[in-house]
Amino acid sequence: MSGNDDAETAKIEVWWDMKDCPIPEGYDARPVRPSIERAFNKLGYSTCPVSITAYGDQNQTPCHVLRGLSSTGVAVAHTKSESTRSVMYRDMVEWRGQNPPPGTMMIISDQVGGDLSWDLARLQQRTRYQLFLAYSIKPCNDLFLLYRANWRWEQLLEEEGAAPLVVGGLSSAAMFYCKSCNFDCQSLEKFRKHLSSYKHGMEVSKHPIYIYISQILLFHNLIINSFVKLRRL
Repeated sequence: MSGNDDAETAKIEVWWDMKDCPIPEGYDARPVRPSIERAFNKLGYSTCPVSITAYGDQNQTPCHVLRGLSSTGVAVAHTKSESTRSVMYRDMVEWRGQNPPPGTMMIISDQVGGDLSWDLARLQQRTRYQLFLAYSIKPCNDLFLLYRANWRWEQLLEEEGAAPLVVGGLSSAAMFYCKSCNFDCQSLEKFRKHLSSYKHGMEVSKHPIYIYISQILLFHNLIINSFVKLRRL
């Protein structure tokens, strides 16, 4: 089996920034997952398991959108808007540690640049991860990255196909995560209740400047650790 064949049967992990690439007003959230899967199927990734996590300030996301995403197996993560990129990158590094290449990574965001772009370029030089991108505004500073394919977000959502498959039963639904509090559950009602709770409010309001600086330091430490691991490969 060739390297490409290996990649085309390996796991696909998708990190989606909902602020940069929102669900259009009036659009049913349930077709998001099958639209992404159909785009991969057209490129020959027909047998790959796809995991999708949607990041953003979920206090701003209507319940019917969250319910639609969860019902089709899309995990939902609540983050503060200013920390979404660093949280996505932290989860990306953690996933890479648990899923050695070959593997497929997809980023849905307009913020693929700077330190993140540098780290991904180093990763591509040394490993066999495939990289895909979807965006609302095409990044202008990703000259060092090689994408297997990229799409405009609106174009990706227009992928035609059958009606979305809704995951049956609460126990099969995707998880809801609060990245500020390390909280998770499978109930939208519990998730909403948590986001409106006093405990959550106190957690996100504690020393905002300190938290922001800590996130920056965490981001850079993750890059350094990732670089060290790559050198050992």
